[in-house]
Amino acid sequence: MKEPSVTQTRTEKKRAQIRAAAKQLFLRHGFQATSTDAIAAAASTSKETLYRYYAKKEDLFVDVLHSLTIERFFWAQLMERSTEPENTQELRVLLRTTAQGILETMMQPEYLAILRLIVAELPRFPELGTLFRQTVPEQGFNYFLTLLRSGQRNGVVREHIDPPTVARMFLGTVLTYALLDGLMQNMQAPQIPDPGAIDTFVDHMMDMISTRKTE
Repeated sequence: MKEPSVTQTRTEKKRAQIRAAAKQLFLRHGFQATSTDAIAAAASTSKETLYRYYAKKEDLFVDVLHSLTIERFFWAQLMERSTEPENTQELRVLLRTTAQGILETMMQPEYLAILRLIVAELPRFPELGTLFRQTVPEQGFNYFLTLLRSGQRNGVVREHIDPPTVARMFLGTVLTYALLDGLMQNMQAPQIPDPGAIDTFVDHMMDMISTRKTE
């Protein structure tokens, strides 16, 4: 494996330094009240350097979202998993892994704090809603949609189901945990569902979509 160059390493460190400073300021003051001047000062860098990495504040906010979602180890692992279930056992494993990955991503305290920030600032900055949708919601939806369609081609998922509708049912159920047991918990720690609850949910999904093909 090729080792990263010194320049690449320095660039990544500087980007991470700016992103970490921005994340703390966004969480403390909100998107609107956080200026690029404040971010540059908190990151101990110049505005010129900041703009070399991020053309505008929205780009930096997207990078913060990515660091809390797509770049997380368990989310990256999920996105790299096969979406081609060959039998019902593989389908069940993929359903459970998907539910677990989304829950672990969305129940992070910092992610929930960013979500509260987005909800609060959405009337003034509607583009924040679009930026949020492009992370976990859309990526999770598209991944699950591909999984269902692959399962139908392989005879593992029932032909008569409508993948977009089932994908919304799946994600909608998972999102209720993030909403009721995370976002609405205020100062309490997010309550990630226990493994048994996830297993029960997956069992119900299997009853609805699986062909129960003999293996």
